[in-house]
Amino acid sequence: MTNTISEIIQNIKTVRRELNIPKSRLAEIAGVWENSTRNIDDDDWNPTIETALKLEAAIHKITQEPAITNKN
Repeated sequence: MTNTISEIIQNIKTVRRELNIPKSRLAEIAGVWENSTRNIDDDDWNPTIETALKLEAAIHKITQEPAITNKN
């Protein structure tokens, strides 16, 4: 099943908030301008489809990375 753009945007917002990912870090990983995520928490935030897909890919990458553990 393919998600709608609205579902993708909501997922980006939810995961970013739950994982406490800084807006600037999400933008950096996604390869988009930082101002693309400036209003991400606003109800009317409306990124382009291209930006939303890049942010979705960044969220996927972040959630798939293994946790770094300290083995001291």
